[in-house]
Amino acid sequence: GDAFMEACLDCDIVLTTYTLSHLDETELAAIEWESICLDEAQNIKNAYTKQASSIRTLQGRHRIALTGTPIENRLTELWSIFDFLNPGYLGTLREFTHRYVNAIERTQDAELIAKVQRLIRPFLLRRVKKDPSIQLDLPDKYEYKSYVSLTTEQASVYENYIRDMFERLDKLTAMERRGLILAALTKLKQICNHPGLIESGKAARLSWRHRSNKVERLIEMVHELRQEGDKCLIFTQFVETGYLLQQALGEEFG
Repeated sequence: GDAFMEACLDCDIVLTTYTLSHLDETELAAIEWESICLDEAQNIKNAYTKQASSIRTLQGRHRIALTGTPIENRLTELWSIFDFLNPGYLGTLREFTHRYVNAIERTQDAELIAKVQRLIRPFLLRRVKKDPSIQLDLPDKYEYKSYVSLTTEQASVYENYIRDMFERLDKLTAMERRGLILAALTKLKQICNHPGLIESGKAARLSWRHRSNKVERLIEMVHELRQEGDKCLIFTQFVETGYLLQQALGEEFG
């Protein structure tokens, strides 16, 4: 409400999210902003979503969109971003689709592609990661894969899970089979991380030691890094794996 507007007067920058843009639309649209900056602007690529519609209602003197993927699937995604940046510049969505999208996506008409490029070029600042003017001085990326075997417990759980899945597949419809297989892939990944991840309750995490060669190898790698004075970031797809690693690393390294 009014408190939001008062709070904004004391701030240089207000950060929000795409999800909140339509939930807080009334408050955000009540202020004329100096600048509205969209990071990962492909989030408004679909002109018909609530968040894209809400963001287009915001009032601001300057508008900036940052994105590494201005077009992911269809040319209309470019229109949606430009309709935020410079409303009306590319016409209505129907006009843009009729004039450019249909012909370009159907025939790759080089003349029309060049015309769209000429229209948008004055508003683009583009860079590539290897651009010498950026001078990020990033080191080269090296990838190493570390292969580890399953423990006897993991192999047994893995095998039993697959056997159980195949027994259930024959009794399901085609759509149900797809769902079961997708769910199974997730479970099998978790078993490969640590067998305790598919057990219920916190007790499964408490007994993390000597049950997963993958976790043991990770602990070794962190030991090696810390001896050299290095730091690391560890990524995982699963929240429960994160909790397990949090506990394991806390116990090992404080």
